[in-house]
Amino acid sequence: MKIENFCFKADKKVLFLLFLLFGFFSFNFSLSDNKNLKGSVFIDTFVIKGPDLVIEDNNVTFEIQGYDYLNQSKYFYFQTQLWPIEKEWQTWYSSKKSYYNLPKGPNFYIFKARAINDKGQYDLSPVSYYFYTKISPFYKDISIYPFYDALGLSLSNFSNKEIKVSNWRIKSTLIDFRIPKAVKDYHPNPNLRKEEEIVLKPSDKLVISAVYDSVTSSPGGLIKVPLSPLGINFLGNKCFIYINKNYPDLNYPVYYCDSLNLSSEELLNMVLRGQISRSCAVKIQNLGCGPLTSYVYQKFKDDFYCLGIAEDWFNYNSCYQRNRNSKDFFGSEWRVYFDPRSQQEKQDRKPLGQIFQKRFEKIRLEDENGLLVNEYNFY
Repeated sequence: MKIENFCFKADKKVLFLLFLLFGFFSFNFSLSDNKNLKGSVFIDTFVIKGPDLVIEDNNVTFEIQGYDYLNQSKYFYFQTQLWPIEKEWQTWYSSKKSYYNLPKGPNFYIFKARAINDKGQYDLSPVSYYFYTKISPFYKDISIYPFYDALGLSLSNFSNKEIKVSNWRIKSTLIDFRIPKAVKDYHPNPNLRKEEEIVLKPSDKLVISAVYDSVTSSPGGLIKVPLSPLGINFLGNKCFIYINKNYPDLNYPVYYCDSLNLSSEELLNMVLRGQISRSCAVKIQNLGCGPLTSYVYQKFKDDFYCLGIAEDWFNYNSCYQRNRNSKDFFGSEWRVYFDPRSQQEKQDRKPLGQIFQKRFEKIRLEDENGLLVNEYNFY
């Protein structure tokens, strides 16, 4: 058995143990699956190009070559195996052999190949090539989208499974940022807002923005200081139509029509019971979606009781209590804010800098075990 790439570049101890463990089984591969073939000590096989011993990818390509020491033939085809994916020899008529979308996660592989000449003579000692894919079980399930101003980025889950991203790391030449926990349930009572792991459901997004910790740490003279609008990291919900109104810079993506769900019959009964006037019933019946606008306040200025009914319905607290148990209550975009400056830079009140370079830069996303999830390259 010939070993082509016995050059350890990383994870020596782990790879050596894997070599001892799996190398034994590599000798048990079937050497022949065709009775018409004959082994020959004069046929040799070489891997002239292959992946590094440790790679951060799940696509690999090999270039193999056959050689006949008796010069009886210059024409070869090959049989290959990639353990543990392939247990039997696979016939291949090209000198290049590629494998795409290998299983995600850190895995150890043994590639074996043997040349067969046009006389049916095959290499008795197949060449062996070892490599290790050092990638996350979530490799390329999360995509990276940098902001144009280089002060933020977003992560999107394009897989069909939920993925916890808290404690993952984002690395560039300028930052090494660990994704924190965040408040999922934005309760009207601040004391009931608890941080939890950020879990991205399929199609969910995490938006990460660089901001100042506080006004006192930002440079003096700024007319508009970019801070976390709510002062916390969070996941929005369908009732954030009211939060957006109170925090114009938030712009949380939410599309929900919060309407006063009173039927005409209910309004009629309220009028007959003397709860509201007929003019109030007409005004309520004509209300659209919340929040209330200045135009609505103008229409209700002569009926404060009727306005109170509308205000009791069209606010975040009321919306939250009515919708908190609905399946579509939570939004699909988490928000995380952080100050990328050093403590000294904060004390010196230096302005925010970019969190990545816009040219010739690599942004890496690693899982909590330091394994590559994805990367974005600037050229």
